Amino acid sequence: MNEINKDEKEKPLKRGRVSQKKSKTLVIVEIKPVERKTTKTVKPRLAGHLKMIVINDLKSDTIAPLVQENVSDKAIIDSDGSTSYVKLKDIVKEHRPQVILKKK
Repeated sequence: MNEINKDEKEKPLKRGRVSQKKSKTLVIVEIKPVERKTTKTVKPRLAGHLKMIVINDLKSDTIAPLVQENVSDKAIIDSDGSTSYVKLKDIVKEHRPQVILKKK
């Protein structure tokens, strides 16, 4: 085993987006509205097509071109409040970022 891998193995693992064990992946999911009653836990929508793209980093300059290539400019995007998505408002009809609390 080379010295670099040994040093990396001995470091404590990070959690969340910067974890050493997780691949950085852009996930694009088509959501279709459906006619049914909304409840506290169920919204009237259904997942359609799904695309997952492994990316090198979580920078806005990496994500924006991929979204532009794979998503219609007439789309409405719902995402978390990450700064990685700041350029999406210039690519699609509407971008609705939402901060998601740790409790949820």
